[in-house]
Amino acid sequence: LDDMLSIAYGQDLNLGSEYLYFLAAHEAQLLGLEEIQMKYAREAIDKYNALERKNEVMLGRSYYILEDFDMAKSLFESLLKKRPNHIFSLSKLASIAFMAGDDKLAYSFISKIRENKNEYDFGYSSYFIAQAYAQGKKYTEAFKILGEAVKEGDVLSAIDYENDPLFKEMHAMPQWVSIVNYWSDQYRN
Repeated sequence: LDDMLSIAYGQDLNLGSEYLYFLAAHEAQLLGLEEIQMKYAREAIDKYNALERKNEVMLGRSYYILEDFDMAKSLFESLLKKRPNHIFSLSKLASIAFMAGDDKLAYSFISKIRENKNEYDFGYSSYFIAQAYAQGKKYTEAFKILGEAVKEGDVLSAIDYENDPLFKEMHAMPQWVSIVNYWSDQYRN
């Protein structure tokens, strides 16, 4: 994997090859390979920091995967100053607040996401709210919101849900099957 990423990073893939390190960390997180997760999260951070134009979203995501929640929080707060309704940042700040035991703050971020939801959202906001609930181990709420997301026409698919490490602990729960089978059940009926 190291060799492949090094070669890919040296190529002009026209997508920012540092993203490959982020994806490697993301996949390791999904598989529960913590050492590899941390290694590639650090690599992603180094690559993103080396860019002339900083990508605060990807830096924040990388710090989040590294589980350096203080740095992630700082970056997402900075993003909110520039873009007060940035759904992803609001979701991650809600997650961090839940994990820190500050439910009141987490719910304030979730409220802000809901306030800014529009008719063309297609479940996008609900998905990110569900991520925050999952990180806070509030699984009943997470399943309820994911159920709403799929019915709202979420632009994500069962594959996206299955490959989201933030929902990993929910995969073994019986409610998970109804969420990821929603699309196929719609076609059968």
